[in-house]
Amino acid sequence: MGGTINFVYPANILSNYSAISFAGFHTFFYHGALVFCALAMIISGYHSYAKAKKWVDLLLPAVPALCVSVIANIVNFSEIGSDYMFFRLSSFFFAPIGAALPTAVCVVIVYVLYIIIHAAPYLPCFIKNRRKTKKG
Repeated sequence: MGGTINFVYPANILSNYSAISFAGFHTFFYHGALVFCALAMIISGYHSYAKAKKWVDLLLPAVPALCVSVIANIVNFSEIGSDYMFFRLSSFFFAPIGAALPTAVCVVIVYVLYIIIHAAPYLPCFIKNRRKTKKG
């Protein structure tokens, strides 16, 4: 999701730097690698959403993003003006929400959103699998 969002609405880096710069190249390469790896895993069959059977299976996909978010938050709160992974809610349409709420509440909201976003693709198969186990 993060890689795709960068290509649909590149708000963080490309609003300040040209696409033909180190920062622009870095953001395209990094987010492109995210999208490529996800697509390669799904197309090759290495990963399947159909395996979601327990509540933990809904939470596990968010673990890599949550691990990276620790580093993003260290940078966000040590450097003035950065909003990596949108944890400060100060970018694009999140700005009014971030301005109205305390920073700690913004961080908690974004963590919850990341868990929901990563669990959402697994939810249909999870519900289907839960119904199968209740019937059988």
